Amino acid sequence: MSGSAGPSEKPAPAMMRVDVGPEIGLPGLRLATAASAGAVMVGAAGWVAVLMFAPLPKGPWAAAVWWGIGAVVVAKVVGLLAMRPWSPRRVGKWPFVWLVGRGVSFAFVLILAVLIYSATQPRPLAFGLAIAAGYFAALLAEVAVYAAHVRSVTGEGADAVECE
Repeated sequence: MSGSAGPSEKPAPAMMRVDVGPEIGLPGLRLATAASAGAVMVGAAGWVAVLMFAPLPKGPWAAAVWWGIGAVVVAKVVGLLAMRPWSPRRVGKWPFVWLVGRGVSFAFVLILAVLIYSATQPRPLAFGLAIAAGYFAALLAEVAVYAAHVRSVTGEGADAVECE
């Protein structure tokens, strides 16, 4: 054997490493509040749309919207708890942890939707649209809080983090 380093001994190039940047925790309460607020705002818009356009009786349609939004809020909180935002991690690792949290959240919203639909038989159109739109709005609100926090910690966002 020669004295050269094997493939397992070479350090990874800086652009492939995820242990870059300062160690930070995420603002879990702000993330949960923003996600919940985004979903509830969509729920309120859906409720108004039901009152304006849904056929009579409107009660089952409105209930379906709120059941769907409730499923989204619970799933988002479960996804955030799975991420453990209070644990400090390097800035470069947070995007991967965040994606895992979104996967947990998405799986949980599907499970909740099936359970709620099986138990209460809400109007499928209102229920499905409320879940889809509420989840998307919650995701956008969560991304905004996440990006603002990382930008405030690192200076200009993830681009500004120097590799060690």
